[in-house]
Amino acid sequence: MAIFMVSAFGVVRAVGPRQLVDQDSQVFCDLSEALLVGRAAAADRIRDIIFGTQMRDYEQQFRTIQRDLDRLQGEVDRLNERLAEEASSRGKDIRDLRQEMRALGGEMRQEMRAQRAEMRQEMLELRRAIKAGAISVSSSAIVGFAALLATQL
Repeated sequence: MAIFMVSAFGVVRAVGPRQLVDQDSQVFCDLSEALLVGRAAAADRIRDIIFGTQMRDYEQQFRTIQRDLDRLQGEVDRLNERLAEEASSRGKDIRDLRQEMRALGGEMRQEMRAQRAEMRQEMLELRRAIKAGAISVSSSAIVGFAALLATQL
């Protein structure tokens, strides 16, 4: 059985039942899709009417929070830079102090060596004077002096 269809351009042609069903299915799918798009748009409008104010408030709050987070991140970055600069400065100060302490330690050692040499010289002169009899010393003073010499050498 053939069915005759007229196209949009006025052309008449014979169409079989299978072609007719396929065309009807396509038209139905197109209509269903249009209805779904229309329903989705309507649902979006309804959602906007019901929740629009709340959503705008939330969006504003999120923007505010994001702005605050960006500001805080910038502040944290600046503080990290300052901390790194401070650590570098303190490290340099510590190195300078260590170098100064080494120099002072070296100076003190040299001064102590000079004082020891001077004390040894004075002790030798004192011994010579005692042996020569120029100075009279009691036996307890000699023992104390010997103990002092032992600790100094």
